[in-house]
Formats: sequence, structure tokens, C-alpha cells
Amino acid sequence: MWSRSVPDLGSSAWNGLPPAKSQKLATVVELYVFTESAAVETVNWYLRRRVSPSRKSKGLRAAAAISVVIGAVLPLIHSVMPSWINAEWGFVFLALGGGAVLVDRTFGYSASWTRYARAGLSLRHALSVFQIEFTRIYTTVDSDSPTEVEIEALLQVIKALQEEIGGVVLEETNSWTGYLAESLEELTRSTVRHTEVSPRAKGNSAG
Repeated sequence: MWSRSVPDLGSSAWNGLPPAKSQKLATVVELYVFTESAAVETVNWYLRRRVSPSRKSKGLRAAAAISVVIGAVLPLIHSVMPSWINAEWGFVFLALGGGAVLVDRTFGYSASWTRYARAGLSLRHALSVFQIEFTRIYTTVDSDSPTEVEIEALLQVIKALQEEIGGVVLEETNSWTGYLAESLEELTRSTVRHTEVSPRAKGNSAG
């Protein structure tokens, strides 16, 4: 069966700059190429990383939705056909639905999916602006004898992109670290509550 693969989002380097005759300007262009390559690699890393958690998140969310629907419908079926199925199975499916949501939240599939996509698209936008701005200034510079002001203007564009990349990566790393700590704390609280309730349930059944 023929299928058409849809190309994923990504970014690429811009290789349309004319060669620089000045050694100082050529050095700036080398720094531009280095910064652009690092930015392209970072953008594509974030956009690639979002694929796996996206699939897992969609699968868990679908499982949760289906389980909740089945859990809500089973008591109705039992009321119509009591001998066909036990209504208590509805609680089992509701628990499975809640478990799927808990797994998604604990392992952060939905959160990482949205964070990777947001960071990748934000960095891709910053890279596009950088490429346009650097090219705009570069094409007005005399490649034989650029002035210090022109060199400084090009360096400021490169510096702005480096700061933007570093800022987004640092923000995402800090946010992700905080999210993991909160998820582990929530999982610990849920486990403690469960272990506290279980002995009581056993004591009540024994009495």
C-alpha cells in the first residue's frame, strides 16, 4: 500500500552569503557559521525529541478516555442486563483510566512533548530572525574593508542568537527539573496514602 510520509518540522543552515575578502570579516563569517550550525543542531534536537513522548502521551490519553467511557457505560449495561456483566467492573476500568493519566503525569510524556515542541519552535524562530538580520547587515558591508562599526553590528547579531539559545535551553532545563521533582513528590504522596489506607481496609474486613 502506497503511503506518503509528511516531512517533519526542522531547520537548516543558510549558505547564501557571498565570500568575504577581508580577513577580519572572514573571521566573523566563520563565527556566524559556527553559531548557526549549533543553533540548527539544537533546534532539530528539540523537534526530534518531541516525537516519542508525543506518541506515548497520545496512547495513554486515548487509553484513559476509552477506559473512563467503558467504566461509565458498564453500570448502565448492568442495569439493563444484570446477568450479562457485573457492575463493579466499571470501577476497574475507571481505575485503569486514572492509572493511565497518572503514568503520563509521572513520566511527563505530555509535558515533555509540549516543552520540546515549544522550545524547538521558539529557537527556530530565533534562528530565522538571526539569519535574516545577519544577511541584511552583511550585504551592506564592504567585503574588502569593513568598518569597525559594521563588524560590531554583525557580532552583536551573533551574540544575540547565542544568548537566545542559552536562555531557552536553561529555562527549559530548570522547568523540566522542577516538574520532575513535583511529579516524584506527588507520586510519593499517593504511595503513602495508599499504604495508609490498605491496613485500615484489612482491619475493617477482619472485624
